[in-house]
Amino acid sequence: MINDAAVKYKKPWVYGAIQGFDGQASVFDAQTGPCYRCLYPEKPKARIANCAEAGVIGAVAGLIGVTQALQVIQLVTGHESFAPLIGKLWTLDTKTMQTRILNIPKNPDCPACSKKRDEVILAYSSPVCGFVPELTPQQARERSNTCLIDVREQEEWDQGHIDGAQLWSLSRMIAGDMPDLPQRQEIILHCQKGMRSLQAAAILKAQGYLEVYSLSGGYEAWVNCFEDATE
Repeated sequence: MINDAAVKYKKPWVYGAIQGFDGQASVFDAQTGPCYRCLYPEKPKARIANCAEAGVIGAVAGLIGVTQALQVIQLVTGHESFAPLIGKLWTLDTKTMQTRILNIPKNPDCPACSKKRDEVILAYSSPVCGFVPELTPQQARERSNTCLIDVREQEEWDQGHIDGAQLWSLSRMIAGDMPDLPQRQEIILHCQKGMRSLQAAAILKAQGYLEVYSLSGGYEAWVNCFEDATE
């Protein structure tokens, strides 16, 4: 959505991304070069782990952030000897401290920048959109007649889980395999840290479940509050 907005309103997007030990940066400006969707035309079909789940090195975030700041300075000054990364993707592997610059060609059939500006529709289609109420561990424990669903994976469940919870992973829901639950029963979903459960809750709400909540802080927050209520 950021890319499409940048294309629609003719703004350069100073891009940065990090995960684990890796980072990358670029400047996507459809007026003078390719846009992000020239590189990635479609959104990922599989779920991408967030930083809390996949992990990220704080220093990598600093390096990519500084690189983005430099790109802004390069855009503002506009000097040809200090050119920004338009049409190029700079990558960094901090495990080996190797960097590469990859050329990004402009795609004449790009689903974003090949269109006229008024044809670019800013449609946010993430299953996390919409309001999902959250409960603290204390609030969740005080609820009665609720169904507690653990949306983590089997290996996470095996390492420890909340007494009375049922395992039904987010990956199963994304694949279309939904739990058979009463539509009007209160459902509390939890994951490890409270991020995947928000996505799972949005999916269930879209299926017609009315009373769906996400456990704020997830399993880790529950363990910190009630160590005696886990298996």
